[in-house]
Amino acid sequence: MRRLPGLLVAVVLLTVGGGSARALPVTFAAVGGGQGCLDSACTSPTLSWSSSSGAASGTLDLDAGLSTLTFSILLPSSIFLPISPPSDNGVTQLEFTNVTYASVSAPLIDLGGGLYLIAGGGASVSGTQTPTGAGSAGPFSATISLLSGSCIDIGGTVFCGITFSAPYDFNFVVNGQTRHFTHTVNVTALPEPTTALLLGAGLLGLRLAGSRGPRAGKRSSR
Repeated sequence: MRRLPGLLVAVVLLTVGGGSARALPVTFAAVGGGQGCLDSACTSPTLSWSSSSGAASGTLDLDAGLSTLTFSILLPSSIFLPISPPSDNGVTQLEFTNVTYASVSAPLIDLGGGLYLIAGGGASVSGTQTPTGAGSAGPFSATISLLSGSCIDIGGTVFCGITFSAPYDFNFVVNGQTRHFTHTVNVTALPEPTTALLLGAGLLGLRLAGSRGPRAGKRSSR
């Protein structure tokens, strides 16, 4: 009878620490690319992503059981420069600031080995756009930006390259001209320390429960 409490504690701790759905904190993000274009298919680019600054924050949930990806990511700043200098319609630089990327539930295709393909879905993208050289700053908001990209889960750490593109409504006016955007964000999401501690405690509980078994048997034989 003495084995049950240890086993029950271990099972509870392992259940809390594990599971396919995990809201992992985003610890790092760097934009991997992007363009601003004349058309929604982005066949005529005029602006190209140059750099980003500041570490991203937010959460990412890769649910292997339901094959879905949800996230809310805040990226402090990204810079776009004209592809044909000196400017794009007078704009010499375009900066995105405090941009929030959020999805409700993006479908995933399990390719095996912890690798998943983002199979469409939509996400909202909102923030502030500030042109330099011409035009004025203002907010922008895209409610259904098309998603693509991939994720890989390596030992509980999830790496994703998520592309937000313009076939739907990721566009806004820059100095009187509409520009359609694509934007790629590479993120790393780590398990929270408490999750790792719970998992370790669960394994310890199982070990203790197993070590108590023979002692209980010896006492009952007496």
